Amino acid sequence: MITKEIVKQKIVEYILLKSSLEQLVNWAETSFMSEELDENDAKLLSDILSQIGVSNVRNFGIQWHEWKEILWKLGYEMKVDLELKAVS
Repeated sequence: MITKEIVKQKIVEYILLKSSLEQLVNWAETSFMSEELDENDAKLLSDILSQIGVSNVRNFGIQWHEWKEILWKLGYEMKVDLELKAVS
């Protein structure tokens, strides 16, 4: 069953570069078609999986602020610590 927690985990893996956009899109498409959505959040999960499923299309790409909004809808606040190091 697909839950908000599982969707959050997949998004975080993508943001942390542990999976590619292609992998995330394939997961979203497959999950949407073949797995049951948590009935308490079915509409929200359906909307989010649909959005992720087309995010590899140029006109439908998801921007940074949209990932933040998606995570907020799932019940999470995204905070980022950024450390920059000069390259030699």
